[in-house]
Amino acid sequence: DNNLIIAGTDAVDVNNGYLGTLQLVKLTKAGAIMWSIQRPLETHASPTSLAVAPNGDIYVFTKAYYLTPFGDYDFTLEKFDKFGNYKWGKSYGSALADNMSKAIFNPNNQQFAIVGSHSLSATEDRAWLCTLDTAGQILQNKLFGAPSSHYNMFNDICIYKNLYLITGTAFTYEGMLTQTDWSGNTGCAPSAFNLQT
Repeated sequence: DNNLIIAGTDAVDVNNGYLGTLQLVKLTKAGAIMWSIQRPLETHASPTSLAVAPNGDIYVFTKAYYLTPFGDYDFTLEKFDKFGNYKWGKSYGSALADNMSKAIFNPNNQQFAIVGSHSLSATEDRAWLCTLDTAGQILQNKLFGAPSSHYNMFNDICIYKNLYLITGTAFTYEGMLTQTDWSGNTGCAPSAFNLQT
């Protein structure tokens, strides 16, 4: 509707028990506040991505950090209507870290695509692509990268025609560019995906 929607968080003071609040604001193009909502956040959390569906529904992805030996990351998805009314929220994650970098809404298939990294152990992270429907159900969960490598991560994703283009960092700290279809298929056999420079 040619207006702006912004998600963020205020300061966090965990030493005094204050974990911050989610700030969700809708503004006119001139910067006038149309509505704003706030709600408490849990753990060390911060919004990382916001997506708006064609019908105006707002989806906010929040990354949470837990103080565990592995530095565990998980994420939540919350849905708001176009007036900022809370509809539902869901949490995602495993026993180790699921570190979300970015989420986008794909209007072509009405799905979300999320990229980041997933820990298989304390010394092995794989680049990660996950797709969700608008009800928050996981449709695809795929890992990319050479086996037993130390650290691989997808950082950004965009839509190009009927493909996803995903950038990231390989375990050798070099750049990585991956092209997939909307189901996360690369057309390469897993054994051929060796993250060559």
